[in-house]
Amino acid sequence: MSSPAETAPFVRLRHFLTRDALGDSQRSAAQQTMSPEFERVALSPGWRAQVRLGAIAEMSVLTLSSSLPLRERDIVIAELSRLALRILWWEGLLGPGLSPEPAADVVAAILIEISAAGLLPEGPAGWMVLERAKALLQRPDVVQALRGDAPRRDRLLLQLVAAEARLVPLIV
Repeated sequence: MSSPAETAPFVRLRHFLTRDALGDSQRSAAQQTMSPEFERVALSPGWRAQVRLGAIAEMSVLTLSSSLPLRERDIVIAELSRLALRILWWEGLLGPGLSPEPAADVVAAILIEISAAGLLPEGPAGWMVLERAKALLQRPDVVQALRGDAPRRDRLLLQLVAAEARLVPLIV
């Protein structure tokens, strides 16, 4: 399998969200998202972090377009956000995690790229990651590193604008 999206837990959740499944999809979607099996697959180091984040983001898009009641939709989005944040933490991108934390300018660049690429679930995780990236961009060591690299600085600025544009609709 090339992605967690092809595994049984993700396929089941997709069926619940698109109403392809029998049973009470309204409650089953939240239960499936919170199941240990879903978490195990979502956090499995067998796939790169970007692939896992992409699969989680895809589920969040399906959740937002689903016919789930608002309460159930919020539960699913919150759980998907939690899983995405755990992946980033394990990668050392939200502070010291299981992996050593890279340099602050590298972390800021990765977080902005992930946000701009739409690899985060809709909701609070996107805002938290973007706020962390902005805070890192204000550190003196990051300012100094980017001051000497104009192409990288310009690319990050464009990606930051794209990431913020993706999150603006969530304010309303």
